[in-house]
Amino acid sequence: MFFNKKAEKIDRDIRRKISYKEDDDGKAVIEAKIENSNDIFSKFNYDDGDKLTPDFTDFLWEKSRLVPINKDLRVNLYTNNEIQDTAVEKALKDHFKYEYIETKKEMQHLKQFSLVNLILGVIALAVLLVLSNVLNNYILVTVIDILAWVFVWEAFDAFFLERSHKKRKLLYLQKLYSADVEIVKV
Repeated sequence: MFFNKKAEKIDRDIRRKISYKEDDDGKAVIEAKIENSNDIFSKFNYDDGDKLTPDFTDFLWEKSRLVPINKDLRVNLYTNNEIQDTAVEKALKDHFKYEYIETKKEMQHLKQFSLVNLILGVIALAVLLVLSNVLNNYILVTVIDILAWVFVWEAFDAFFLERSHKKRKLLYLQKLYSADVEIVKV
C-alpha cells in the first residue's frame, strides 16, 4: 500500500493506538464535562421530555464511532450541578431511539428505490432487446442501453452500498441507545 517505509510504520502506529478509554468491566467510556444543564438539554425545549442539544449528541456520535462495534459503552458526565441520571438517560434513549427509527425508515426507502430502479432497468433491457432486433437505429439502441445500465447500477448502489452504511449507523445507534449513563459529581 505504501511505497515509503516511514509512512508504513506511521500507519501501523496509528492503527495500533486505542482511541478510546476502557473501564474495569471492559466497556468503552465516553467522558464529557458538563458545566450546566444547557450543555446537555436544549434551552428551547418546553415539553416534559428533555431534548438534547445537537452539540452534545454530535459529540457522543463522534466519540462512539471511535469504539469498535462489539464493545459496550458507558457515558460518564462530569458536573458540579444537580443533573438527574434518569433524566439524562431517558433523553439519550429517546434521542437515539428517534434516530434509529428514522434510519430504519431511510433503509426501507432505499430498498423500495432500488426495487423500482431494478424493475425500470429490466424493462429498459427488454425494450433494448426488442428495438435492437426491430430497428437499425444505433443511437437509439445505445441510449436505451446506457439508460438500462444506469437504472440497474442505481438499484445496486442503493441496495448494497448505501444500505451497508445505514446498517453500520444502526449498529452505532443501538450501542448509544444501550449505553450506561453515569453522572459524576466533581
